[in-house]
Amino acid sequence: MSGGGSDANLSLSGASTVSPAGELVLTSGGANGFGQVSGAGTLTNNGTIESSVTSGGSYDLLDVNLDNAVSGKVEVASGDLEQTNATSTTNDGIVITDPGTLYEISQGTFTGESDGTMEFEIAGASNFGSVLVSGSGQFALNGGTVQGALEGGFTPPIPAPDSASSPAPTAERSQPSRADLPRRSARA
Repeated sequence: MSGGGSDANLSLSGASTVSPAGELVLTSGGANGFGQVSGAGTLTNNGTIESSVTSGGSYDLLDVNLDNAVSGKVEVASGDLEQTNATSTTNDGIVITDPGTLYEISQGTFTGESDGTMEFEIAGASNFGSVLVSGSGQFALNGGTVQGALEGGFTPPIPAPDSASSPAPTAERSQPSRADLPRRSARA
């Protein structure tokens, strides 16, 4: 679904499913267009939902209750994916924010379940995926996994030890040898 030069909305009238081999792609493009999924019921994702904001686009909108099942993947591939209605997202699969992207929850809730994964991809010290919770939005992780994934050959620098912050060396304490210990006299 492409927002191109105008907005595109997929409006669901009831419960819907993305099949395991299925893919729902939200693409907003030029002229500040956006892609949006909205409606009543719950969208169950067993496949892939991808948000991809191209040059000139503004954002994509996830304005439907979403159950990201164990086999489901939601990926913010570029730009911003915004949850702006009082909807709930439950993650039992994986949600990925690519470098430079934002998943914003300004209304509604995001709940990461014990079998879900939240992955933040990192391509540089200031180039990483992120989540922003604002307004009445709520974000909760009920167990599960939060992980970073290095992308694009990025390797974080490992700082050399700083003598100012390292503890000062201490003098070694010599241990007495057995010969130096006082001897006890035998009792009769």
